[in-house]
Amino acid sequence: SLFRIDDGYNTFVPEHPLLKRLRKDQQGLRLLRVPWLFDVACGAILQQRVRFVDAARDWRQIVQRHGTRTASGAIAFPSPSALAALPSFELEAMGIDAKRSRALIALAREIRMNPLRPQMTFAQLRARLGRVPGVGPWTVETTLGFGAGDSDALPIGDLYLPHLVTYAFT
Repeated sequence: SLFRIDDGYNTFVPEHPLLKRLRKDQQGLRLLRVPWLFDVACGAILQQRVRFVDAARDWRQIVQRHGTRTASGAIAFPSPSALAALPSFELEAMGIDAKRSRALIALAREIRMNPLRPQMTFAQLRARLGRVPGVGPWTVETTLGFGAGDSDALPIGDLYLPHLVTYAFT
């Protein structure tokens, strides 16, 4: 199945009382590997060095201008081929800075040539994503945590993660 549950839940034995309670109370909450890792990676690139609200706006603009209409009438994020065909200045005209524009197009070109496969290991995914210019450790770990179901992914350097963890423990 594309939605493998290999999040380590059965071997996770927390010691902290809050984590013990959360594990018991949130038994259905799982980290899944989704089949749209390219989209997750693009979302992570768009979140680099900007507020989430700005990244969401950028995502929406890309989808509205270059997305693919589905059979149900919804508009999906562009395919790697469609995004790879865009010149970076077109993304920059939407307000996406040059670094993120170049990273999006570089990722699209890499994935167009070598698609991400659901059966790839976390190490293989890290290596593939990490070799794309403009995709650093934070983007790789964010993609693996939110898209590949890697329960050990740690987005080092995340500006908001320390606040979220502190909030959860208080």
